[in-house]
Amino acid sequence: YSGNRYQSGGGGGMEYAQTYFIERQNSSHQSLAKMGVSPSNGGPGLLLPFSRATSTNSLRSGISSTGNNGESSRLLMNNSDSNGSLKNYLYYGGNPALNEQDGRPRTLRFQVVLWNVGRLDIVTGAVPMTFRISLFWNDHSPPESDDLTAPGEDGSTTCSTHNVWRMHGRQKAFQQELRDVPIKAMEVPPVSILNVATFETIGSAEVNMLNEETRLMRWSCMYRASVLQQEDNCRVEDFPHDDHDLHLKLAILTNRGRGKIWDRRVWKLALATADDAQSSTRIPHGLIVDQARIPEFSYNKERGLQFQFCQLDHGAMDQDSHEEQTPEMYLRVSLNVLRESGYYDNNIVPLLALLNVVAVSVLTFQDTEFFYRALITLNIAFVEMGIRMTADSHLPSVGYEIRLQRILNEFFVMLMMLVLESMMVYVVRTYTNVSEYFTFYTDWAMAVIALAHNFYILNGYYQSKRRARQRLDFGWRDTKKENDNPNGKLANKRE
Repeated sequence: YSGNRYQSGGGGGMEYAQTYFIERQNSSHQSLAKMGVSPSNGGPGLLLPFSRATSTNSLRSGISSTGNNGESSRLLMNNSDSNGSLKNYLYYGGNPALNEQDGRPRTLRFQVVLWNVGRLDIVTGAVPMTFRISLFWNDHSPPESDDLTAPGEDGSTTCSTHNVWRMHGRQKAFQQELRDVPIKAMEVPPVSILNVATFETIGSAEVNMLNEETRLMRWSCMYRASVLQQEDNCRVEDFPHDDHDLHLKLAILTNRGRGKIWDRRVWKLALATADDAQSSTRIPHGLIVDQARIPEFSYNKERGLQFQFCQLDHGAMDQDSHEEQTPEMYLRVSLNVLRESGYYDNNIVPLLALLNVVAVSVLTFQDTEFFYRALITLNIAFVEMGIRMTADSHLPSVGYEIRLQRILNEFFVMLMMLVLESMMVYVVRTYTNVSEYFTFYTDWAMAVIALAHNFYILNGYYQSKRRARQRLDFGWRDTKKENDNPNGKLANKRE
């Protein structure tokens, strides 16, 4: 269909063009109806031929010059295949099973780059994150030339240059020229972030064709979001040696049903490959950038992010089908973080242990000098109470007892036990006829018990630190098995 057929003056050319367009639409719908494809069963929602426009210049020079609306001329596009095949229409891929088997992978491949992690709120379970999500897939529509040249009246050609893809909503991208005129549209997998409370995009989403031969597409968007964590990932019983797995959950939920555009039976979720990343990142499927800092926590830079596909319990299912159900999956991106405990490891706990050792030394007083024994021990107890109140101001506000609170309580209780023991030997020595050796050995027994208790607390505290470090370095998650196997040969391996 050459452009000179529409170059007649007046409104006849426009009227003929509109009539031709409507006829082509009707024949397209009829052809697709014979194939069993319609918008209701996953077919294209808008059927516009999208192959090259052969008479763009002529339409601009002929129709637009008559004073009529020239926008309609941009909808006139040649369709050399009249059999109504899906591959020649604007919204292709209505049913993935109808696409050609051309060897290109039918996977939706994720890449996640974590730029920043904010302070973890233990009470609400929210943590602010800044991250970029990139999604790769291979477009299964027939490759099309970007050269939209069309002959003019004098035989010259004019090229439409620098076409770009721009997002429209969450599910579609339009290819536009620099003057912002849509010339082609395509379906884009809508990415869902499952565990966010609030989010905002930084800039706008981008869509690019990375490889014209394989029609490799990339959708990319950067987010700043408040990410919600599961309750068991925010518990701090082991404070200050608590570690947490911060999760980011991603999925494709829209149009994943049977016969839909992104049918879960055909389009599987996967991780980005080296061909997708094109050497843009050290790890193709994602990483956390080196300069990222997490307040009060550290992470293992060698392990970085962990990726795992999990079944989505509340995902949509094809209820009407009697065939085996294909479960909906989602990508779980995890970052294991460990609290920085140097303030407590090097200041609070050693000081409390030293105070208790000093308190044991008062047992060297005579058994009849209860006043001096109790006075010194209670003074030490008041010092520990001051340290306790200072430490409590830094502890998480939770409704259960944490490890450090239990340690502070045990140190204080041992001081009270020393006071009670001094009172007991004083009463026995003063009001009974027991020998001095009995109270002497009683004091020594109490001193051994107090020192052994000190050692037990310190050993358990620093063993907890060692196990937390092992979990961060090697991904060991079962604390009970770690306690049973001191050599570290655990059955629970890293994920």
